[in-house]
Amino acid sequence: TVICLSDAVRVHRLVFVVASAWLLWCARLLVFGTQVNVFPGSTVVLLLLLAVFALRGAWRHERFVRSQWLQKQTIAEQQERLTEQSALAVGMQAVAERFCDFVLSVHSDLRVCTEDSVASMFFGKPALGCILADLLEEADRDRLSAGLDRASSSLI
Repeated sequence: TVICLSDAVRVHRLVFVVASAWLLWCARLLVFGTQVNVFPGSTVVLLLLLAVFALRGAWRHERFVRSQWLQKQTIAEQQERLTEQSALAVGMQAVAERFCDFVLSVHSDLRVCTEDSVASMFFGKPALGCILADLLEEADRDRLSAGLDRASSSLI
C-alpha cells in the first residue's frame, strides 16, 4: 500500500508486490514463528485489507490516467479537424475575394459581422449588424435560402 501511495504502480505489476508481501510474511512466520500476543488471523486480515486497498487504488489510478489520455487524444483530433476546417475556410475566402466584388462574413444567425465599404455602397446602407436576408431583394432571399440549404447539406 505504501508503494502505491508513493509511486504509481500498474495493477498487473502490483500483483507481484502483493504476492511478494504474502511470501515474505509466510517466510517470516515459518522462520521466527508468531509473537505471543499477536493472533495470526489479525495479521492475515490486515494484509488482505492492505492488498485490496493497494489494488483498488492502483486500478482507480489507471482508470484516471487512461481517461486523461483519452481526453488528450480527443482534444488533439478536434484541434486537427479545426485546423483543417480553418485552412479550408481561409482558402475559400481567398478564392471568393479574388473573384467577387466584396465578401461578407456572417454569424450563425446570418448577421453581417464585417464592415465593408463596397458592400455598404452596393446595398445603400451599412451592412454591419444587419441580417443578410434583410439586405436583399425578395427574389434574392429565396435564392439565398436555397443556397444556404445546399451548403448546409454539403457539410462544407
